[in-house]
Amino acid sequence: MKIICLFPTVSTINLLEARIDNTPSVFFRFLPHCRSFAQGSASVHTLRRSPSSTGESFPLVNPIVPVGQSCHRVIRGNALGQVSATAQSLSRSSSEQAASVEETTASMEQMSASIVQNTENAKVTDSMAATASRQAVEGGEAVARTVGAMMTIADKIDLVDDIAYQTNLLTLNAVEAARAGEHGKGFAAVAAKVIKLAERSQVAAQEIGQVAKESVKLAEQAGSLLGEMVPSIQKTSGLVQEIAAASREQRSGVGQINGAMGQLNQTTQQNASASEELAATADELGSQAAQLQELMTFFRLAERDRRSITARQAASGTQRAVPARSRVAAAGAPANHDFESF
Repeated sequence: MKIICLFPTVSTINLLEARIDNTPSVFFRFLPHCRSFAQGSASVHTLRRSPSSTGESFPLVNPIVPVGQSCHRVIRGNALGQVSATAQSLSRSSSEQAASVEETTASMEQMSASIVQNTENAKVTDSMAATASRQAVEGGEAVARTVGAMMTIADKIDLVDDIAYQTNLLTLNAVEAARAGEHGKGFAAVAAKVIKLAERSQVAAQEIGQVAKESVKLAEQAGSLLGEMVPSIQKTSGLVQEIAAASREQRSGVGQINGAMGQLNQTTQQNASASEELAATADELGSQAAQLQELMTFFRLAERDRRSITARQAASGTQRAVPARSRVAAAGAPANHDFESF
């Protein structure tokens, strides 16, 4: 932004004076004031309404005084400082927000990596639980087959016991036959041994039967335990599958959060960039205001105008409510005005 001001110069006034030989004398009375204005004297405030050569009345107002007052309010006021301070505060806040967003993004990335690892572990656990469930089912089937084999053994032992019983009966019959006569004497020793073997076989068969029955009971208990274990393992496998599904959903949600955080990070960086541009604009505005102040120092105001500017700054709020016509009339009230009526 460049400040361009067009004011009459001394050369322009000389040229104007040279070309208005046939101009009414009112302009010659006006030229000294223009020359003073071109040399930087801005003490003239308001020209009274004067009739022109055609009989029309017109006001002539010195524009430098209100412009100087406005420039003074802008330059002396703290608006530029407030804009610059606000912009700097916004820039600092945006920078802090950007740093916080970066830290949050890094934490979310770490969380995402942990969730990925948790998902992999859940998959492995699911596979192991499925294998254990399958092995438990196979173990239950093996125990069932073992129980069937033991039941068969028990039946066979009952058969052996029956055979031993029948052998004992045959032995008794042989003994009785031996008592019958001379021909039964040879069966006496054999019968004694057969009786002993039959007794031992019967005892052994009874022991085997007892052990087999106990084994059957143990196998039945083991089968019952495995039967209870299988549903538990299957339930565990289902829970692990749910955990894996929840981890996948959580991973998807974290991905969406990462995307949103990326967009927020980009927006924050844009906000920080805009804040820096705002601060630069405020600095440029302050520089241009300083240039305007330096330019306005060319004009020299009378002591009365400086007092008026100071009074207007002290009561700027009240002066805004006063109509412009009243302010112009009040400024032009003194009798010793710089411009006389034409």
